[in-house]
Amino acid sequence: MFRYAKKSDFGDLVYPDANTKLYQGLFLERYLPFFVNPSSRVLEIGADQNFRQLLALNVSERWVADPYDGEAGGGSTAVPQVPGINIARCIIGMNSDAIPDNYFDLVFSSSVLEHVGQQAVNYDCRYVEEPPPEQEIPRKKLCDEIYRITKPGGINIHCIDHGVRNITYKKNFSSAGFDLLFNDAYFSLDEMITDENAVRQIRGWMDPSQYLPDSHLHTVLLVGLIKIAQGILPKYMTVSPGCKLEFTEEAIVKICYL
Repeated sequence: MFRYAKKSDFGDLVYPDANTKLYQGLFLERYLPFFVNPSSRVLEIGADQNFRQLLALNVSERWVADPYDGEAGGGSTAVPQVPGINIARCIIGMNSDAIPDNYFDLVFSSSVLEHVGQQAVNYDCRYVEEPPPEQEIPRKKLCDEIYRITKPGGINIHCIDHGVRNITYKKNFSSAGFDLLFNDAYFSLDEMITDENAVRQIRGWMDPSQYLPDSHLHTVLLVGLIKIAQGILPKYMTVSPGCKLEFTEEAIVKICYL
């Protein structure tokens, strides 16, 4: 899965100038339960104080990795105490060595990964074909670390803001060893920027009364990944003889609504 969010995915539930987090919440609520079972271990990266999607999952272990330092994205400095959630106060890829190898069946995030390396490029949201090392070095560490802690056969689902700048994450995750969960139709950068059906941030995140002058840059990327190793696939995956993997978004939707 590597595509951009579209208003039509949820019909009238996503109104024209809705905060992009509304779409992301709907998306995660629909899809995350499909990738877990009661024995699963799940990690959310950068949950801050919102555990709605994580707590809704029927799993054996729920984890959050968040430094709670108040820096990226204006997050909280208050470390929450929530029954049923293990808090790893760390930044994935920087000081997360204590998290075991090959541990999580599902890793997900929402409005988090775009902040990695963002300050180093002065919060520039414009597309660049070759991002500078100041951005890419921490992103390589992040993706490598996510790969390390994801179980073979495990899934990653990430919603990433500022889609134009962060379209290069596809290469970052591929270099770390991940495969796409399934192959969406190709889209161009121009298509994402000009598509009137694209979900995009129109108003300011901190001050909704202000309209953003460059809202075309603020689309949402939807990234689904799988760690394929040693021939291990999740039980819900089906492989046909002679095929690598047959798995489409339409199949997920159909199964979710059986």
